[in-house]
Amino acid sequence: MLKFEREKLRKASDDFLAAERLKEKEVKSICKKFGVDLKDLLRERLLFKYPDGTFRTLHYDIVFRLVHIREREVGSRIPLECKIYQNIEFLPDFTERSIEGLDLPLEIKEMLSKSDKRTLSNFQFEYINAISKGKHKAYVISSPTATGKTLIFTVPMIKAALKGERTILIYPRKALASDQLAALLEFLASVNERLREEKKPPITVGIDDGDTPRNTNEIKYGTEFRGIACPICKRKKEDAKLVYSKVNGLPLVKCQRGHEFNFILLTKEQIWNNPPLVLITNGWTISRRLMEPQAQRLFKEPIRYVVLDEAHVYREEMGAHIHFVLKRMRKSLMKNTNSEPTIIVSSATLPKNTLLSF
Repeated sequence: MLKFEREKLRKASDDFLAAERLKEKEVKSICKKFGVDLKDLLRERLLFKYPDGTFRTLHYDIVFRLVHIREREVGSRIPLECKIYQNIEFLPDFTERSIEGLDLPLEIKEMLSKSDKRTLSNFQFEYINAISKGKHKAYVISSPTATGKTLIFTVPMIKAALKGERTILIYPRKALASDQLAALLEFLASVNERLREEKKPPITVGIDDGDTPRNTNEIKYGTEFRGIACPICKRKKEDAKLVYSKVNGLPLVKCQRGHEFNFILLTKEQIWNNPPLVLITNGWTISRRLMEPQAQRLFKEPIRYVVLDEAHVYREEMGAHIHFVLKRMRKSLMKNTNSEPTIIVSSATLPKNTLLSF
C-alpha cells in the first residue's frame, strides 16, 4: 500500500494537494491481495479514512501534516520543502530459535511462554546469550524498529534481578520511560506471580523522574498511575487502568478490577531508601541523584546493567551530558562497591560508523 501511495505522489511531483488519495477500491484490492482485513488497519490506526471516503496510510498522513504545518490554525502555511525516501526493511523471523536453547531460569521461560515468545530470531538469541554471559563491558544493540531489541536486554535484566542484581534503565524522555514501564509490567506480573507461589520476594521496580511523588503525602489516591493499563487484565483481553490506592493503610498500585501490584515502588523516598531491582529514569534525574545525600543508597550497592535505550538522541550537548553522567556514576559505584556496571546501548537509528565512548 505504501508503494502504491508513493507512486501516486511521484506522478504528482510529490505534491500532496495534487496527488489523489487512496480510493476505497484500491485499498480493498491491496488488502485482499495480502490477506489483510481493512478494519484491522483502521483499528490499529495504520490507515486513516477521510470524510470523502478516501484513505491515507499513517506514514504519509504524518508527512502531509509536517509539510503543511502552520504557526496557528488560521495562519498561513510555513513554506517547507520535502524529499521523500521510502526504504524497505525486512523483519527477522521470530521462529528461528527456541528459548529452550538459552540458559534461563524456569520463571523466565514461563514468562516468555505466557507472552507468546517461545521462539526468537537468531539475532535475539545470540545477543541474549552474549549479554547473559557478560564477557564484555559494553554491548550495542542496533537494528530496525520492531526487531525485538527491548526483549534482548529485558531477559538478561530479569535474569539478573532473580539473583538480586540491579539494573538502571535510562530513557531520554518521561513518556518513553512510562511506555517501557508498561511493557515491563507485563513480564514482571508473570514472574512475580511465580515467585509468590514459591514464597520468594518479588522483583521490585520503580520509576524516578519529575512526575514521581516525593513521599506518600504527595500521592493523589484514586488517580491513574501514569496512564498504564493493567497487564493482567490485558492478558485476559479486559480493559482496566492502574490507579494509586491504599490497602490496609499502605500506598499501593491497584487496577480498577482489583489486581494488586505491591512490587511497584511509588515514591522517591521509597526508591531512595530501598532501591528497586529495576529502576527506570533519565539522565537528568541520575545527575541530580548523584548530588543528593538522601539518594546515595542508589549507588551504594553494585549495579549489573545500565541500559541506554533510544541512544541515538545522545549526541552533541545531550551526548556530552550523558557521557559525564555515566562517568560520574561509574566513579561512584567503583568507590562504593569496587565494581562497574555493564553498559547496554540500544537504538534503531544509530548512524553507521558511530563512535561510542563510555
